[in-house]
Amino acid sequence: MTVKTLLYLCALLFLTSCAEHYVKTSAVIDHFPGLAVQKYVPGTEDLPLYHGFNLAKNGHLSYDSTRGRIIDAQFHSRLAKAADVRKFYELTLPQLGWNLQEYQIYEREGEVLRLNILEKNGHTSLKVAIRPSIDTKS
Repeated sequence: MTVKTLLYLCALLFLTSCAEHYVKTSAVIDHFPGLAVQKYVPGTEDLPLYHGFNLAKNGHLSYDSTRGRIIDAQFHSRLAKAADVRKFYELTLPQLGWNLQEYQIYEREGEVLRLNILEKNGHTSLKVAIRPSIDTKS
């Protein structure tokens, strides 16, 4: 057996193992499509939406004002648990630069983010509101 043949066999073994891993990964993604794509709150580029939430009908309003952006979004889920959603945002938002001001109220770069997470009868709702901070010094 030549060195060239041995290298071909090694490459073939490597590619076969990669293909097997790819098939397994793609099967998981096919079964759980939400894992493959991170969704974000509409009107934002960096505010992740907890998996399992869907935008409520007429549940989004977004526009820019002279003082900054204004975003209201409402979501619902039968899969998400309120405690898990709260924990997700408590851990995630500080990593994105949001500073906790009060319970479910965060501030970052001149904006205030308010979350309202409720669970009732196996249904979890999430309301997100972003407003410009009011500068009380001027």
